[in-house]
Amino acid sequence: MAVRCACGLEGVIRTSWTNRNPRRRFYGCPTLSPTCVNFLGWYDPPMCQRSVQIISGLLRSRNELEEILAMVEAKQSNARKLFFLLEVLSRCARIEKLERLLGNLVAYKTREHLRRIQKAVLVEVIELKKELRLQVPS
Repeated sequence: MAVRCACGLEGVIRTSWTNRNPRRRFYGCPTLSPTCVNFLGWYDPPMCQRSVQIISGLLRSRNELEEILAMVEAKQSNARKLFFLLEVLSRCARIEKLERLLGNLVAYKTREHLRRIQKAVLVEVIELKKELRLQVPS
């Protein structure tokens, strides 16, 4: 037996998620139009009161756990962002320190070993700057 909406279309089976009728199936208009009746009749027989209470409690518990999980995931994401920022700041501080050292070495250009140190510092600064550019999150 087909259940028909006032608009003439055959009703489709939907599932109720209300506290009063959790997981109970019903016939509704397939268009979900505001001019049509969304509820045409029950497909399932009514549940016993104990089933309604148990399912409602389980749904509440699941929703609470999903909220807790979302908060934990947000905190983990924030921790990853903080760790990344700390790493960037650490590298920036190393770059500044090396650049200051490089500036101090400029005054000693006449000694060969100081030139080698200067070159090594420059290479490390360039490498650190490259790493920072590669690690910028999108």
